[in-house]
Amino acid sequence: MRKNSFLLPVFLLATALFLTACNKQDAESKPGSLDNQPLTGKVHAWLDSKRSANAPRNERVQTIREHLDFSQLFTEELNEKEKLVVIPIKSGFVANMNKADRPANYLVLVMD
Repeated sequence: MRKNSFLLPVFLLATALFLTACNKQDAESKPGSLDNQPLTGKVHAWLDSKRSANAPRNERVQTIREHLDFSQLFTEELNEKEKLVVIPIKSGFVANMNKADRPANYLVLVMD
């Protein structure tokens, strides 16, 4: 009986520490954090590079630019040199290929 009464507080303490550590990590990697702001300029530069003499293509690029939700931008490390940049596209955007009732559209880029 004495072993069980000792293990319960130890288990509760370990659980509390584990949950606190997970919350801290989640708070540090939230989308839209200040360290992502330099990426917005790179994304706009990339979108500018996709413009051409083709008017419909330019309109599409502009529509994508207007619907990007940079406040929810997040990154993932791919390897030592590259990172994956994921930017959600707001719900007002009409996609050509993904026309479900509630589509989830993202601009996904690989950057150095």
